[in-house]
Amino acid sequence: MFFISHAKDKTLKNEKGQEYNQIAPALADRPFGIINKMVDIIAYLRQIDIQEGEEVKHKRYLFFRGDERFYAGSRFAYIVPRVELSYENLLKSIYDAIDKEVEAKGGGEATEESNPYLRLDYDTLMEDAKALWLQVIDKGKVEEAQKLLEKEFGKAIKFSEIPSDQVEAMNRVLGEIKEIL
Repeated sequence: MFFISHAKDKTLKNEKGQEYNQIAPALADRPFGIINKMVDIIAYLRQIDIQEGEEVKHKRYLFFRGDERFYAGSRFAYIVPRVELSYENLLKSIYDAIDKEVEAKGGGEATEESNPYLRLDYDTLMEDAKALWLQVIDKGKVEEAQKLLEKEFGKAIKFSEIPSDQVEAMNRVLGEIKEIL
């Protein structure tokens, strides 16, 4: 889940009593307090001009650590201070931070294996299937997805025809379809 806010200049005082301006989310204190408890990262997005040879390039960065100029922060202790803006860079920085924290705490590793104690809910899986099918159509993978469904259920079948006692099989085929996208 993402919350996006405009920014505003906030006048603050440091420990010496000197005033300074900081760019912060444009939210009143009460809603900010609620949202701050629910999010893992408050990032600040900013364009930076970078000299590359004779050319100046304008690149956007996500900042995960703030300073007196702007407010940012993260619950991930080992996240990098900033990354060039892209979804892949955001995910990689989070995965790397999780791996470093696990390593620092003495072992284990982050995994994508499913939780064996998780109860699969038919209605939730059906909603996931509807959203996933739109992606299948959009990417032109209908035939491949239909073959995966047929392989799993032993016959040509639509998600809407899968009975509620087949949640394990539906979950498996959803995972396989996600892999082809």
